[in-house]
Amino acid sequence: MPPPTDARVRSWLADRAVALDADPAPLRRVWDGVRVFGLGEAVHGAGEFFARKHRLIEFLVTELGVRVVAMEAAGSAARAVDDYVVRGVGDPAEVLAGLGFWTWNTAEVLALLEWLRAHNAARDLAQRVRFTGIDPQLPGSSATARAAVDSVRDFLAAAAPESAARHADDLEAVAGSRVTGPALPPSVLRTAEDVAGIAHARSAPEPVREHAAHLVRAARLATADRSGPDSVYSVRDRLMAEAVAEAAGSGPVAVWAHNGHLRSGSAVDGVLPMGAHLRRRFGAGYYALGLVFGSGRFWARRARWSRRTPTRPVEHRRGPAPPVTAEGRLAAAHLGDHLVDLRDDDPPPAAAEWLRSRTWTRQHGAVESPFYRLGYTPTVLAEDYDGLVLVERITPSTLLG
Repeated sequence: MPPPTDARVRSWLADRAVALDADPAPLRRVWDGVRVFGLGEAVHGAGEFFARKHRLIEFLVTELGVRVVAMEAAGSAARAVDDYVVRGVGDPAEVLAGLGFWTWNTAEVLALLEWLRAHNAARDLAQRVRFTGIDPQLPGSSATARAAVDSVRDFLAAAAPESAARHADDLEAVAGSRVTGPALPPSVLRTAEDVAGIAHARSAPEPVREHAAHLVRAARLATADRSGPDSVYSVRDRLMAEAVAEAAGSGPVAVWAHNGHLRSGSAVDGVLPMGAHLRRRFGAGYYALGLVFGSGRFWARRARWSRRTPTRPVEHRRGPAPPVTAEGRLAAAHLGDHLVDLRDDDPPPAAAEWLRSRTWTRQHGAVESPFYRLGYTPTVLAEDYDGLVLVERITPSTLLG
């Protein structure tokens, strides 16, 4: 028989649960006053997470006035997606593939883009929902990101040929940089800033100025230390928070990213997450919603130990969440797929103790370690999340590439 504390926590969870397949109207109360809606995911390769976030974004757009969908994807490549959802320019499957991340190149994300396009088509241009990328990385596999770098270089060749020749090597280095590779010299960042200044001073077309701004962020990432308190991973989350704050200037924002970025608590392994920066900036106007799962299967690449290791995603399986995890506690409440609002000014003592104590959540990235224990992340729910969505069972997303 479970201890009485568990029964009291389960009762509190049941009182605050919103069934995801029922009328979403209660979410209006939950999200009153929120400006930045963080929509997370414990794994990148689960179709149910994507489908749930799609439905939540529909609600946020149609009921709560969200004006921007901001994704953990390169800003340079996301411009082509924005052109499609806002103006219908391009082929949706091609612009989605152009983001350069296998994680998003799925039928579920494509369905979201097609819904955004259909929603926008019936509205005046000024009222249409925008799409933006917040990740400062430039994915080298993305032809769209490559074209963005080339557009800046072509403008320099015409408007400032002496600068084009002087900066060519540094721009190429930024385009090919990786967070897992060595840091580039500080001069590369100075080059990117100089190029952005030239684009502004010489009235470059808006797309070129936008791509130049993305190059500056990419250069800040590429020149960051690969370890230490201000490592490349810390810089990445800080830059993503800056991009979200910039997008929020146009209206309420729905942010699509991994739970590890959205959580708003303290640093883990020296990395302060994006959500913590957003909490400091927006206070209660930022809502961190983590999506977790009970059991199931998902895609992830295996950790690459050598150049011969296959990099295609493979299927991984996880059994029921252990009772010591947050999702294990949610699953024990037997509420089905549901959202629980964790914001409570006066929770009962048992719930308050649970929220303020250290527990664990399961998290897996685009690359999966064979050491499963590495998939557990310590968390203090009262600090890290404003709400949790439990998806009882997940299955792999439908890959398009």
